[in-house]
Amino acid sequence: MKLSSEKSEWIQALVSEMTLEEKAGQMTQLTLEALSSSPQTNDGQLVLDTTRMKEAFGEKHIGSVLNVFAQSMSKEEWRNCISTLQEQALSNSRLDIPMLYGIDAVHGANYTTDGTLFPQNINLGATWNRALVRGLGAHTALELEECSIPWNFSPVLDLGRHPMWSRFSETFGEDSFLASELGRQSIYGLQDGPSSVSACAKHFIGYGQGFTGRDRTQAWIPDRELRELYLPPFRAAVQAGVMSVMVNSGEVNGVPVHADPVLLTQLLRVELGFEGVIVTDWEDVGKLHTIHRVADSEKEATYLAIQAGIDMSMVPFSADFAGYLVELVHEGRISESRLDASVTRILEMKTRLGLFQQQKKPIAPQNGALSKSGANLSLEAAQQSMVLLENRASTLPIQSASRMFIAGGAADSLAQIHGSWTYTWQGNDESVYPDQLQTVRSVMNRRFTCVETANKADYILYCLGEPPSVEKPGDIDALNWGASQVSELVSYLESGVPVVLVLFTGRPLLVSAFESNCAAIIWAGQPGPKAGSALADIVSGSISPSGRLPFTYPRHPAIFHTYDHKWSDRVGDDYGLGRDYTMDGFNPQWQFGHGESYADIRYTDLLAVEQDGSWEVSVRIHNQSTFPVRENVLLFISDTFASITPVVKRLKGFQSIELMPNEAQSVSFQLPIDAFGFVDVNHKLVVEKGEFVIRVGHLHQAIVLKETFALDQKPVKAYLI
Repeated sequence: MKLSSEKSEWIQALVSEMTLEEKAGQMTQLTLEALSSSPQTNDGQLVLDTTRMKEAFGEKHIGSVLNVFAQSMSKEEWRNCISTLQEQALSNSRLDIPMLYGIDAVHGANYTTDGTLFPQNINLGATWNRALVRGLGAHTALELEECSIPWNFSPVLDLGRHPMWSRFSETFGEDSFLASELGRQSIYGLQDGPSSVSACAKHFIGYGQGFTGRDRTQAWIPDRELRELYLPPFRAAVQAGVMSVMVNSGEVNGVPVHADPVLLTQLLRVELGFEGVIVTDWEDVGKLHTIHRVADSEKEATYLAIQAGIDMSMVPFSADFAGYLVELVHEGRISESRLDASVTRILEMKTRLGLFQQQKKPIAPQNGALSKSGANLSLEAAQQSMVLLENRASTLPIQSASRMFIAGGAADSLAQIHGSWTYTWQGNDESVYPDQLQTVRSVMNRRFTCVETANKADYILYCLGEPPSVEKPGDIDALNWGASQVSELVSYLESGVPVVLVLFTGRPLLVSAFESNCAAIIWAGQPGPKAGSALADIVSGSISPSGRLPFTYPRHPAIFHTYDHKWSDRVGDDYGLGRDYTMDGFNPQWQFGHGESYADIRYTDLLAVEQDGSWEVSVRIHNQSTFPVRENVLLFISDTFASITPVVKRLKGFQSIELMPNEAQSVSFQLPIDAFGFVDVNHKLVVEKGEFVIRVGHLHQAIVLKETFALDQKPVKAYLI
């Protein structure tokens, strides 16, 4: 939503009244710790430092603040904190310019002790449910507004294509189309719901693709691949009207993204048409000097970042950035008009968020109604996100009267079911978790007949978990579980009692050494506070599992193929030994989109019909079971032959539907012509003539496009085979 011409003119007038120092301050963002004398703790409240605040807002003209100091706060504490900061900002501002507060609320109000937490994004990817993701975004906005926080550093639009990456759980999965669709809905929920906060699409671009799998390390991404895989989610975000974008902390093709004008200005600003605020990540301007070493001083790093296109620097402790900006303008290396452009965007964002409206007050607490609706949403998301990977001999569901033995560290760990960004940055300090949260064991004990020893059980439920971690502390050397957990699990597998294995992990740690001995396996991911209830519902058969993997689960420690691999990745080891050879080289543990159900779901009557260059695809889905189910219907397209080696298949549509017992529905997909395209050697999206195969479930239908054309040309007629 663009501002009215009247408001735009008012902002231009305001910018013209600002001093150079005031402009530089607006482009500077400090962390809360820099303005405090003591942190929030279990034993005491955050104490803001009046002297530091006066210096920051009065002398340095700081425009934005972020983060927590040590741990989460209650909604009332947040309101008091931000009210004090805002009073200091306004009373020390010559022009009455308010400060802008930002937070990482990446899976609900995760820095609010009485807020609602949701599953991590990787779980939301497994739901394939656009409406649910939008609803979670809208609810998060409501709770942030209760905290007086107007800016959310979410959603993450990076792709989870390297399973070792410590932020894998923050992504919607490995696929560009899935991330685009769910990211778009998250932005709509945050910005266009009953309450509105600014979303922040992050981290532009190529973050998480470091070839070592370690956080903030170098990525080598060909331009064609960058455009085909990593750009579409951000294009979707810009089209959805996202107010801000955060920059990738790493480097792409040898250039730190914070210093890359080709990516930040030419690609993001000019080509995508993004008009909002570009904010750096934590201390990343300074790291151009200290880590990346492309600048011989922090002042030179500031110059590079401004010339690349950033608007606001998350400094986060020192205001030296603002001082360097002033010096660079006085030296003539940066024009004041360049600062004017960034400051204008920042003030436009503050205006859109209502921060200049003195009468705007935080919404009153809703007497538990908001918490109840949030808890229901959290349970629904957790239920829909769990994936039944194996169900040998129909082990599941289990009757509540059956005797169950519960084991595994995740059964008693709140941290392992929530993941990172939970009340603290790493999420691993359970002492700050609210008392009312329940472990998996506590819920299962109420729902099932649980026994104290395995030899008395009909089933063993083993909860295998990964301790939460994120960013650099989350770097790992291998996709391995803790040795003691695996040893204990193996002993139970050798007991003769059927083992139902539940995987609580934000990234796909290897299970190939023991998975074949498990009676059933559920990927639970990091489902949040309703993990126990959702798991009990699925294990008991109260609901049928509907989740599907949004990533390819690897089988081996060094083979990380994604589902959209090339045909050459499928060639077996007998290639070249004869005229015939196998195509079994792609052999993951479980494929992207895999997920079993208790129901008997039949797919029939796949039909693709061309209509003026686009395609309507329909398929009949029949629930032949006696209970209601949710079914996620995925559509893939295969380009049989192309001038660039084609991938085996690529996701181009999905729908999440509900089916009553014995109900059948027709599901339709509208495929625009660009769904058949790819980025060619000239970095242009083209559609080439030839055969394509549309795949839904086990069904497929071939079509032929008769001519080649660029995306901006009128598509030609096509015909069915």
